[in-house]
Order: sequence, then C-alpha cells, then structure tokens
Amino acid sequence: MLSFHAAKQTPGNEFELLRQVKPEWVPLVARLHATALAHGRQRLFSATGPVTFWDRAEVLCKRFSVQLDSTARSLRHTGAQTLADAGHDRASIQGFLGHKSAEAASHYIRASFKQAELINTALGASKLYNSLLDISTGSFVSVSDVLQAPEDQQIGAVVGHRLVAGVGLCKTGQSSCAYNPVTSCYGCPKFMPSLDHGAHVEAIEGMRDQVRLYLKQGISDETPAYRQLTRALAGAQQALTLIDDLPKNDE
Repeated sequence: MLSFHAAKQTPGNEFELLRQVKPEWVPLVARLHATALAHGRQRLFSATGPVTFWDRAEVLCKRFSVQLDSTARSLRHTGAQTLADAGHDRASIQGFLGHKSAEAASHYIRASFKQAELINTALGASKLYNSLLDISTGSFVSVSDVLQAPEDQQIGAVVGHRLVAGVGLCKTGQSSCAYNPVTSCYGCPKFMPSLDHGAHVEAIEGMRDQVRLYLKQGISDETPAYRQLTRALAGAQQALTLIDDLPKNDE
C-alpha cells in the first residue's frame, strides 16, 4: 500500500490517500523508495504539488521518447470511471477521489449505467433489438451447399479483426451488391443463411469487436454504420436461435 498527500484541501484539512500497488509495480516502487531514502526523503518524490510533478513527468517522457497523451486530471477521471464501470459503490469512488461528498461519484456511476446500456443494445443483448428483424425470407442452406456454390455467392469478409466466412449464400452474388458483406447480409431478402452455427458465432464476435472500437473512438450510436451493426447483430443472433430450434434431422 502507498499513501500520498491530498494537498488540494483547505488549510488544516489535508489528509493522506491510500492506493494499492499492483504486484508487477512493486520493483519500481521499491527502487523509487530506495532512491528517496538515499536522498534523505521519506516520500518517493521530491515534488510537493501536482503541477510540478507533472512538469517533471513530461520532461522525463520527452527524454526517453515516451509519448504522453494524458494529463494528471484525465488520469484521475479515468481511474474514477474505471471503478464505476467495475461496479464499485459511491463510497469507494468517493474515497478514491478524496472528496467529502459522494455527489461527484454519482456522476461516474450514472455515466457507467449509460455506457452499459449502450453496449448491451449494440451487442444485441436487448430483446427489443432481437425482435426487430426477420433473418431471411428464404430457407437455410447446409454447409455443403455453401462449399459447392459459386465463389461469388459465398459470403465472406473481414469483420472487426476476424475473417468471417461460411455464414451463407447471396442469391445474386457479392459482386452485384454495393454493401458490405456479412454486416449487410443479415435481414436482406437475398441472404440464405447457413446452418453453420460456428460461422454465425464468429460473425457476432467480429461485429462486437467493431462495436467496441466504435465506442472507444466515441462514434455516436446515431451514425448509419453503428445502426447497421446493431441490426446485423440482432439478425445474426436470431439466426443462431432459429438454427438451435430446428429439428435435428433438418440439420
């Protein structure tokens, strides 16, 4: 455990904040402590304020060609939001921030609920989204049908960071379609989904990767690309449900 002085307080109300050190950081902290003792200090760093400390951090990062994109303030807010996303209560977040009131912690918790709702919707967890689309007006095709079909009719694409193939066939062929393969197929009347359960699972995971990337980049859930992914996720999950409900002798 480490403690640091919470100096941003009214005179006489300063206190110590505790932080638990990750095991892999212990050697670094031990070296900093040894250096501090060698210079006659009880504390790890000689800086007494956040501005001075961050100025020195920037100098060191520049010296060793380390790109520093954050600020002390942004790291503090990120830490509080991470605690909220992990399910910590207001008191825990309040203690992390060093606040006397839990009101600030409430903002992070509300943001976490909004983020969770956004992700659940985008990943097709909502029953509303699952009921939006019919998977196809046609019938399912077998794995062998997909393999024996002309290559242009076999649907495949890179979704997220995954190479997805085997999800089904296109009646007119991919070369005749102006839309993205896989993500635009689910719900399309020309799409003939495959009975390959694993292919649809792989498509779902690829689309989830893409959704997480959108969220990380701050892309709005109102954009066409984002909405297309939510519809495709709903269609792919519905395909899995229909496959699971098929009689075994039809597979």
